[in-house]
Amino acid sequence: MIKELYDRLSYALIGCVLGAILAVILWFLYDKGFSIRVRGPQLHMDLQSWIKYCGGGFAILGFLFKDNVGTLLGFSGAEVYRHEAYRVPVGEVLFGLAIIAVAAGLWYYFR
Repeated sequence: MIKELYDRLSYALIGCVLGAILAVILWFLYDKGFSIRVRGPQLHMDLQSWIKYCGGGFAILGFLFKDNVGTLLGFSGAEVYRHEAYRVPVGEVLFGLAIIAVAAGLWYYFR
């Protein structure tokens, strides 16, 4: 039991540190206005708030999902890159939201 708690806390620390790195990237892009896709600063939070929310969120995810926190961080970083590098068609976003809504409805119906 102690080993499992130690593992979960270790993954929470990893999630916090890597989430803080992602927070610095997000702060640079969206708070300082260096995003290619977004014109000017859109969010007005200080760096400490970005690190607190992003790092803390990924720390919680690391505690809950253990080694899958790396996958979640990778997907988050890839989506930031995808948003900055490519244009995502609106139809693709709507299709993705429809898939999520249908999956949530099926999960709620069959639970």
